[in-house]
Amino acid sequence: MPSKANITTAVGDVATFQSTAANQVQCINYTRAAGTAIVAGSSGLPTLPSGITTDTSKEYNLKLTDSSTTETLTWAEESADEVVDDTTPQLGGDLDCNGNQIQWSKGADVASATALPLLTDGNYFDVTGTATVTSFNGTGGTGTQIKLHFDGACTLTDNADILLPGSSNIVTAAGDEAEFIQLDADKYRCTNYTKADGTPIAIGDETIDSDAYVDASIDFAHIQNVAANSVLGRDANSSGVLSEVALATTEILIGDGTGFTAAALSGDATMANTGAVTIEDDAVSYAKMQNVAADERILGRVSGADGVIEELTKSNVLTMLNVADGSEANVADTAITTADTSWSGAQRGTPSNVTDGTLDLDAANNFKYTPGGADTLEFSNEEVGQSGFITVINASGHAISLGSEVKKGASWDVSTAGTYLVSYYCDGTNVYVSASEALS
Repeated sequence: MPSKANITTAVGDVATFQSTAANQVQCINYTRAAGTAIVAGSSGLPTLPSGITTDTSKEYNLKLTDSSTTETLTWAEESADEVVDDTTPQLGGDLDCNGNQIQWSKGADVASATALPLLTDGNYFDVTGTATVTSFNGTGGTGTQIKLHFDGACTLTDNADILLPGSSNIVTAAGDEAEFIQLDADKYRCTNYTKADGTPIAIGDETIDSDAYVDASIDFAHIQNVAANSVLGRDANSSGVLSEVALATTEILIGDGTGFTAAALSGDATMANTGAVTIEDDAVSYAKMQNVAADERILGRVSGADGVIEELTKSNVLTMLNVADGSEANVADTAITTADTSWSGAQRGTPSNVTDGTLDLDAANNFKYTPGGADTLEFSNEEVGQSGFITVINASGHAISLGSEVKKGASWDVSTAGTYLVSYYCDGTNVYVSASEALS
């Protein structure tokens, strides 16, 4: 006996004995129902009831049902076979595996289903199929532990019957493993879930350091959504978290030293939402124009087609105006000279000799007209203010009529044989003519 002392039993006390020799056992554990310590007595081992023999390879349990003396014990030999038959065996103390292992028992594969069937042929199962699982259909009882190995992608649904880490559904992958403990008749808690690829099933807030991310590995789709018509920036004069800055139509961001101001161009210039900037009329002053490179320059362009304004020299301007250097002009822009000079044909108004009655006012302003037969006197390219003279030589007395734009007086006659001096003036639409008498 423990401490080599007699024990007075009580109802509910439990003792464990081990056979040490023929007809002799040793008490290796004694647990009082009241939880109190064993009271020491005289030394010695109990004597088994008559007719009981023991085997040194077995352990014996004695359950005490009488509280009178140490001699009133109920003896029961429990062989290994009897332990197997006991569906609710209990340990009286720590379990010594004696160098062996306690192992998971592999059961038959189970097909995924809404209520996943957990069989009683083991506690480690392969789960096949891809059906969504919302509960477990098991009969193990509270405290039962099971382990599942998934062969494919099915969904474990977090709910009142299946409590998953992070309170979120889990989509399994081939090779994933999960451990569950039964909390009551229909409720199981997942105590461990290991993904085959080694990744976590959930990531808590602020649990990953930025150094863990590979550069450029986070795409736009995995950044939180941004409000409509907004840009991301730091709207403050210090480092910190990004924020959204909203922009209305035509607005741009303007830094003000403490953050950003969203504003549209206004005043002398405006901008459309296409990006086109318009400068208001009369908004650009002389001071805002670029400086002229040198003195005695006029702004213009002499390089042919339309283009950028150029700085023109005196020579450029005189060439453009077709004016000689040193020339003077009156208020009518007519060249004036005080020196004797020779006159060219164009300057004298040299007449253009024609036999056709259609006079081109772009060709000359004075004409010598000799009709070869009956004809019509008319004009082309009429210009406002153009005037001149026409010498009509009609020796044969050919009939000369007038075009619709030619206006004459009542005494007009150039059809009678003779030579006439005709003067004309054009107002841009009509040409007014007047003829002299036949000159001899």
